[in-house]
Amino acid sequence: MRTARGPPRPEPATAATPAGRGELRVDGRRAPASARPWGATRAARRAACTRGRARRRRALHPDVTLLEIAHRLLYRPDLAGRWEQARGGPAAWLATLRALPERDLDLPLPDQLAAQAGACRRRGIGATWTGAPDYPRELRDLDQPPPVLFYRGRLPAPGQPRVAIVGSRRASLPGRDFARDLGAGAAAAGVPVVSGLARGVDQAAHRGCLEHGPTWAVMGGGLDAVYPPEAARLAEAVVEHGGLLSEFPPGVPPLPFHFPRRNRIIAALARALVVVEAGAQSGALSTAREALALGRELGVAPASPLNPMAAGSNRLLAEGAAVILAPADLLGLLGVAGPVAEPGEPWTAHRCARENVTDLETLAARAGWLLTEALEALAAWEREGLALRLPGGRFQPLPDAEADPVAGAACGAPAAAAPPGEAT
Repeated sequence: MRTARGPPRPEPATAATPAGRGELRVDGRRAPASARPWGATRAARRAACTRGRARRRRALHPDVTLLEIAHRLLYRPDLAGRWEQARGGPAAWLATLRALPERDLDLPLPDQLAAQAGACRRRGIGATWTGAPDYPRELRDLDQPPPVLFYRGRLPAPGQPRVAIVGSRRASLPGRDFARDLGAGAAAAGVPVVSGLARGVDQAAHRGCLEHGPTWAVMGGGLDAVYPPEAARLAEAVVEHGGLLSEFPPGVPPLPFHFPRRNRIIAALARALVVVEAGAQSGALSTAREALALGRELGVAPASPLNPMAAGSNRLLAEGAAVILAPADLLGLLGVAGPVAEPGEPWTAHRCARENVTDLETLAARAGWLLTEALEALAAWEREGLALRLPGGRFQPLPDAEADPVAGAACGAPAAAAPPGEAT
């Protein structure tokens, strides 16, 4: 049986009762802002912050104008000079480009450009251009600087010394460990690492740098997709602490002839370049040539002359490149004084036995490797009789590994082959 509700209790006509944090009610109604001084202040601050964030987002993400300029100049470096000679902002430059005769330009349609702009907003992709104040001034040293530079995360700080660490995608385990030590030592001294996020040396250098500071990776395709795909988690860590950079608009795949163009940006952003294990046809050699042409310092980590993955880097040493044997040598190449991180103990079969690491997933997580790199290390240990592979992704270090603390380095062990068409 329902009971009738009584009339509400009357409130004093002038009573002011608090109704929540930052809010005041008068006569049972929400008071105007003038009667809520503290609530009005907080509300005004929140609104101002929201408007500021919206303005920053609008300034951060590229619009269809910048995207169309990037597509028009993507494979037409001969037009970049005319674009720089035009007066005004991107809108005026786009009008100048549209007035030029189009020759085999495969440009996206307007709705496709709008979709790319939306993808940039969703993925947090920003853009800067050669006339913008935040454009990295080191890139202006290039004969053909990228007209538009896309980025995720943040741009490198102006005037900050940086080092580029590059090398073979099929580097040996000691080579990757040394690249990681170099990255960690540079970051500990306040010198970020620039590299290409490729398999092998690049990824090892990024991981080492992330132990102490930010790092930047230059990509060979659009930033809407990570290449290689297995580096997705590493790429997010790079974005969180530093940034991903690319001159290629979203939607452009990482084609083989994009990587030499990427390499020139790596060389330009760094004050010095260090090569670790580069083969005779390695793309790292093109980065070294770009660095020398720009007047950057060049250092090389020496390797065994019997290692085919170091034939190109050893040749650079014979031609006069500086010898890099430790992170301190890298800092000396830069002329930077600072603390040097002690190199960590490499992961060997002996260390796995000592620390009771007996499965591949744990090894990959502890060592900071990809699962494919852990598999490669296990294969090398098997060949040397230092470990026995077990079902379920597990393995057992053998007594020889427990007795020899130096064994298991797997010098010159082969790694996963590079995708077809890519330089190693």
